[in-house]
Amino acid sequence: KSGLAFLKIGVGSRAAAMGAAQVALANDAHAIYWNPAGLALSRNAQLAVTHLEWLENINHNFAAISFRGFGGTLGLALTTQTIPGIELRDKPTAEPLGTFDARDVAFALAYGKKWNEKLAVGAALKVLYEKIYLNSANGLAVDLGVNWQSPLSKLRIGLAAQNLGSMSALIDEKIKLPAAVRIGGAYP
Repeated sequence: KSGLAFLKIGVGSRAAAMGAAQVALANDAHAIYWNPAGLALSRNAQLAVTHLEWLENINHNFAAISFRGFGGTLGLALTTQTIPGIELRDKPTAEPLGTFDARDVAFALAYGKKWNEKLAVGAALKVLYEKIYLNSANGLAVDLGVNWQSPLSKLRIGLAAQNLGSMSALIDEKIKLPAAVRIGGAYP
């Protein structure tokens, strides 16, 4: 029931290995995707790059950089997905008229800051774009996150609300974003 499904595809090998359990653990440039509050927990400038190639040559790419600034940590991320070679038909036929590509793009500007020694907060503003054949749509979304160090020695709790926003219509239909709320704990 929502569009821009590429926004639901997790990023990073650590996250993949842990079954996407990252909302409380993200503390590097991947935090831009998982929980922007995790940016505040990183200590150094970071660069992250992920490339996934799926069936039918579907390509999903993520690149991010994070660095200290403005009293916290800033991050920039670019997520793209390309689905090439979609067959074009105007009626049921054995041979297509041709092929076209579908493209999705999300650019994020994120910021995470420690509120105090136990609480970090973060936000990411995303500019979204989708193109299928000759039609395109764009929009804005925001991700909000919190990361809290509990009184128990190593237990961290993370909460993130993702893809809160809207898109313009694609032809005549308004695209709904895949909004999600993630909550999790980590005891490393």
